[in-house]
Amino acid sequence: MEDLQEYSFNFDLSYYTNKENIANQDLVAETIKYFEFGEGNRAFNTLEFLNLFWQQYQFVITNVTDSGKVISHLKALPLSSLKSHILYGLLLNGLAAIP
Repeated sequence: MEDLQEYSFNFDLSYYTNKENIANQDLVAETIKYFEFGEGNRAFNTLEFLNLFWQQYQFVITNVTDSGKVISHLKALPLSSLKSHILYGLLLNGLAAIP
């Protein structure tokens, strides 16, 4: 298992299910469902993924105008190809959900 602490936040689940922190609770609920009951559980546990995802999502948002930096950063994460695939897909989904 990769050590993702350096690349992840350390919030508890209640942070992610609080609408004041993340407005799109439908997306949060679907993400939790995917990791608890769906195919996602073969790669991550729910909280591990949410903490990784949220820190990387914030990085992408902060550096949105520097695509080279974002791509280099994401490619350098110590993730298996399956975990990278899941993270990239859900990052794209999360970014597409921004109004």
